[in-house]
Amino acid sequence: AAVPPCYVMHPNARMRMTWDSLAIVAICLEISVSPLFLYRLTQVEEKVADIISWTLTSFWALDIVASFFTASYANDTLSFSLADIAKGYLKSWFLFDITMLVPDLVGVVLELGDGPVGIFRLLKVRRILRLLRFVQILKVMKVSRFLGGFRAAQSQIQVGMCPLAVPLLCATLVLMLAAHVLGSIWFAVGDTEKGWVRAENLHTAVLGRQVSRSLEWALS
Repeated sequence: AAVPPCYVMHPNARMRMTWDSLAIVAICLEISVSPLFLYRLTQVEEKVADIISWTLTSFWALDIVASFFTASYANDTLSFSLADIAKGYLKSWFLFDITMLVPDLVGVVLELGDGPVGIFRLLKVRRILRLLRFVQILKVMKVSRFLGGFRAAQSQIQVGMCPLAVPLLCATLVLMLAAHVLGSIWFAVGDTEKGWVRAENLHTAVLGRQVSRSLEWALS
């Protein structure tokens, strides 16, 4: 049998599994941080959020490169050919992965090409585009190799617990994430001159107050 090239990773190799584990952490950060850009952040908060966001952007950019060097299945056969890998990736996740980089790329273009007159409007567009990063949660399907081990661990956990415990926990987390996104959207909709955000002076309130009040409005 031919020896696989050293520059192509096996999808179940330790290095690739470690990378997929980091991807799970990155996805959790994405869906937690992305909605926060729709709130009125202080300079310090925005700088911290930007650092996290750009770190994640760098990670996903490297993930695109890594995907071109990870063996993939072609006709039910694991292929280490770069041509087959590229063909399979371009037909599956490539467009989605590139699209997820658009918000930050647009932000760079706006900052370099726009003058001070329209900067506030453009920054608001960038904030809304950042929310699109929330759909990185769909990448959970891409790292299903890692989730296979997670399901095995889940089965072990359920042995000594109520069978419904883990599904209920997952459902609770999904509802919390949905409320998080809905609250941020509701804040952005009300953040106008005559909107409810200005009426309650939330545009000058601390982030915690903005989030909690937005959740009350969104869930009421």
